Amino acid sequence: MIDLERSNDTNRKKYIEQFLNYQHKVDGGIAEEYSNFAFEYMEDRGVGFFSVLQNKDSLLLKNWAAASAHEIAIIAATKRESDSLWGTINENHFDMQFKLQTTQKELNLYYLIKLREATKKLNK
Repeated sequence: MIDLERSNDTNRKKYIEQFLNYQHKVDGGIAEEYSNFAFEYMEDRGVGFFSVLQNKDSLLLKNWAAASAHEIAIIAATKRESDSLWGTINENHFDMQFKLQTTQKELNLYYLIKLREATKKLNK
């Protein structure tokens, strides 16, 4: 995770893929840390995240959304908490749109759709 935090445009995608590979292999408390990191990284550094992706990276985005959804399930236990959190997420990603190129904006929207789907799936 530290490698991804210190990444730059030339190596970030490699570290994103590496993170997701490790994330699928952990469970318990470590899995919670990975979910928290995925969620916080996107909310805090989404512009950098999207800057290294292309349309063909939809599976990567879907997997990142699934990791982030676990954190949403943990921190938003009630409908009120969930509604509040989704308001913040939507506001963050709306603000992010002004800093993104056209393709990146499409990826951002795709991520939000997949995040919502993954969250709903966990809450069933």
